[in-house]
Amino acid sequence: MKIIKNQIFYIVPIIILAFLYYIFGEFSFYLLPKDKIVTISIFFPEGIALAFAIIYGYRVVLGIFIGQLILSLLNQVDLLPSFEIAVINSLEAILAIYLFEEFHISKKLETLKDFAKLVGLIVFILQPFSATISNIALIVYSQTSENTLIFNIFCWWFGNLMAQILITPFILIMYYKIKEIKILPFISYGIVYGIYMYMLIIYLQVNNYYVLFLMSMLILAFVSCVKDLIYGLFLNVVLSLIILYSIHIHSGIFVYSAIIDNTIKYSIFILLHITIVWILNMKFKDKCVKLLEG
Repeated sequence: MKIIKNQIFYIVPIIILAFLYYIFGEFSFYLLPKDKIVTISIFFPEGIALAFAIIYGYRVVLGIFIGQLILSLLNQVDLLPSFEIAVINSLEAILAIYLFEEFHISKKLETLKDFAKLVGLIVFILQPFSATISNIALIVYSQTSENTLIFNIFCWWFGNLMAQILITPFILIMYYKIKEIKILPFISYGIVYGIYMYMLIIYLQVNNYYVLFLMSMLILAFVSCVKDLIYGLFLNVVLSLIILYSIHIHSGIFVYSAIIDNTIKYSIFILLHITIVWILNMKFKDKCVKLLEG
């Protein structure tokens, strides 16, 4: 019986990760256009995969391999390049696990320094590795053109790093704080904020970037200060989904003639929110709470 329980404990995270990787991969492709398997959209599976790898270690790398392989094959990428991309993404996860320990980053991301180290790891090591080798593999097997190599590398790098900066910290902190969170109120905050941002971006179509930033950030900062960092991270995920949906339906301030313009604009918007939430909670939370309490 103990052996069976150990096997279940080992296998279940792999199956869950493979399933989530595929489902959220298709979801990412649905929201914004792609060329084969290359998208400049926030590629949610990468953020999920990195979080699982950090939490569960090397044993879930197989889930990344399976999820990526299925995703590639079902999006008309041939078998050999699909296999190579799955291997490369698996190696990226192995590299991440090793470097996470080597750089002494807390899995709970307890300090701003931990978060900064994670971001540096993603931006300068993990995604350059994954984006460059994967796109070279696609060219070798004639899945993409050499003329688009630099652009495709940028798209791969940018979409993946946005997902990992947005999703990975949220999952990590959620995993370690789940017992402290009252789920229904937590979800309620996300629903209310989602409706609020939907009204501003899609229904009212606020067309001033700075006004929209102020209106979204004030609510986000307030909730982060009176509640907890995890609430701010959750609302950032909700904000990202509303923005991506607005681009998908060609509505709101983030819709321009070129996809690259949309991406840079909304990415800066989201990254500013993420940065402010982290700084507020890690450096100024006590002062903010005292200020709000009068």
